[in-house]
Amino acid sequence: MKKRLAILAFLLLGGVLVSLAWPPINFLVGPMIGFVPLLLVEQYISSNTKRFRRNQVYWSAFLFFATWFYCGMWWSANAFVPAVLAAVLINSAFFSGVFLLFSQVRKNIGNKIGYLSFVVFLIAWEYIEIIDWDLSWPWLTLGYSLGDHTWAAQWYEFTGSLGGSLWLLLINLAVFKLVLTVVAKREAYLRFRKGLNVFYLIVIPIGISLLLYFNHEEKGAQTEIVVVQPNEDPYKGSFITEQGYNMGSMSRAGKLAWQMRLAAPLISDATSFVLFPESSFPQTVWNDQMDSLPLLIDFYQQAKLLHDVPFLTGVSYSEKFEHDLSKELPFDAHWSNRYKTYYKNHNSALMVNGPGSDSLYNKSLLVIGPERIPWYFVFLQRYMDDFEDDSQGTTVNFNHTIQENRDVFVGKLGKVKIAPIICYESIFGEYVGDYVKNGANVLGIITNDAWWDDTPGYQHHFAYARLRAIETRRAVARSANTGWSGFINQRGDVLLKSEFLKPTALKGKVQLNEELTFYVQHGDFIGRLSIPIAILLLINLFIRVIKKRAKIQV
Repeated sequence: MKKRLAILAFLLLGGVLVSLAWPPINFLVGPMIGFVPLLLVEQYISSNTKRFRRNQVYWSAFLFFATWFYCGMWWSANAFVPAVLAAVLINSAFFSGVFLLFSQVRKNIGNKIGYLSFVVFLIAWEYIEIIDWDLSWPWLTLGYSLGDHTWAAQWYEFTGSLGGSLWLLLINLAVFKLVLTVVAKREAYLRFRKGLNVFYLIVIPIGISLLLYFNHEEKGAQTEIVVVQPNEDPYKGSFITEQGYNMGSMSRAGKLAWQMRLAAPLISDATSFVLFPESSFPQTVWNDQMDSLPLLIDFYQQAKLLHDVPFLTGVSYSEKFEHDLSKELPFDAHWSNRYKTYYKNHNSALMVNGPGSDSLYNKSLLVIGPERIPWYFVFLQRYMDDFEDDSQGTTVNFNHTIQENRDVFVGKLGKVKIAPIICYESIFGEYVGDYVKNGANVLGIITNDAWWDDTPGYQHHFAYARLRAIETRRAVARSANTGWSGFINQRGDVLLKSEFLKPTALKGKVQLNEELTFYVQHGDFIGRLSIPIAILLLINLFIRVIKKRAKIQV
C-alpha cells in the first residue's frame, strides 16, 4: 500500500513539475525533470510486475498527463466547465496510449530503441495535435513552455516549438539515466559522465540561443501601429472601467464610439494600422450589407477623418445564400428560421479603409465546442446556446466556417502587410508561418481573452505570441479585448504591454521584416520526420510480437 501511495505521489509530482513551466510561475526546470518520475515508474512496473503490466503503465501515464493538463488549463473552466474536463480526459487518453506504445517497444526491442521511441512517439503525437483536426488541442505543447523564456528559445526560428519539445524530452532522458546511475551506486566516473551529458544538453542549446539573442538585429523599415483594449465583459455585453465599475448597457453606436475614443488620441499621420480586438464590431454584418449597414458606414467615415488610417477589427460576419434549386449549397450552410435563408457564420477580421476598399478574412482554425463540433458529437449541439438555429442537433451544424487561404491585409502605400491572426490561430506556429509566406511583414493578433477572467489563460496566450515572433522573425501587434495587449519585437521581447482589466490604447513602433526564416520555409519538419520513424518503430514492434507469439505456440 505504501509503495502504491508513493508511486501516486511521484506521478502527481511529475505532472505538477511540468505544468509549473507555464505562466505565471515560469519554472523552466520543471519540464526538464518532470518526465523523470513517469519514466522511473514505468521501469519499476515493467521490472517488478508480471500481470496487468500494460494496464498499470497506461493508468500511471494517464494520472501523470491528467495532472499536467489539469494544472495547465484549469482556467478554461471559466468559459465552459465541460471544456476543461473534455480536454484533460481526451488528451490524457491519447498521450497515455502513446506512452504505452513506448513501454511496449522498450519491453520487446530493448532499452536503446525503446527510449528513442519515447521521444519519437511523443513528438509525433504533438505534431498530430498541431495539425488541424477534430480533436486537436495543442495548447500545452511541451515546447510552448519556453514562451516567457525567449532568451532560451531563439533557435525556434529554425526548429519551431517542436524543437523545444525535443530538447526538453532529451534532457529528461539524460536526467533519468543519471538518476538510475546514482541509485545503482555505479562508479563515480560513470555518474560524472552521465551528469556531464545533462550539463551539455542544457548549456549548449541555451548558449546558442543567447548568441542568437544578443547578435540579433531588427530588420526592415519602422512603422507605427495602435492597438485598442476596450475591456468589454463578454458575458454581459458592457464595458468595465479601470476601477472595475460596469459602465452599463450601451447602444451599438455607443460601443463603437467607446473604442474610437480610446484610439483617436494616439492616431497620427505616421500611424499605419489601428487594431481592434476579436468580435469587437458591435453588430453582425451580412454579406449584402458591406456597403449599406449604417454603423459600418459610420465606421468608414470616422476612419477617413482619423488620418484615413486603416482599421483592423474583429467582426461577426454572416453569408447569405439564395435558395436556388439549380445550384448546390455549400455543405456547411444551414437554414435560419429567423431570417428564412440559408447562411454561414464566420468569426472574421475586417479591414476598414473606406467604402468598397475593405478586406475580409474568416477565422480558419476553430475552437472545438464554441466554434465547431465534430459530426460524431453533433448531439451535443442541443446543450449549447451558440447553436440556436439547430438546437435539436439534427444536422452537422458548424457554428463558424472557414476559408482555405491565409489573407494578408495591405495598408496605405503597400508598405505594411499585416497578418490578421484571430485568437486561437496564434497558437499554431506553422499556420502563422503561412501568413508570412503570403507576404505578411508584421503579425496582427486580435483576440478576446476576457472569457477566462484573471487567470493564467491570457498570460499563456500572450507568451505564445512571443514564440510566433521568434519563429517567423516578425514583430507582433496584439489587440485583446482584455488580458494583455501590446507589442513584441522580432526577438520575442515585449516592447509594450497593457495592464489586465484596463481599458486603454497603446501606440508602438515595430519593424517590417521581409525575410523568411528556415522555420517559415520548412514548417514543423521535426514533427513530419517523426511520423515515418514512429511508423517504422511500430512495424518493428508488431513483427517482434508476432514472432514471440509464434515461438510460444511452437
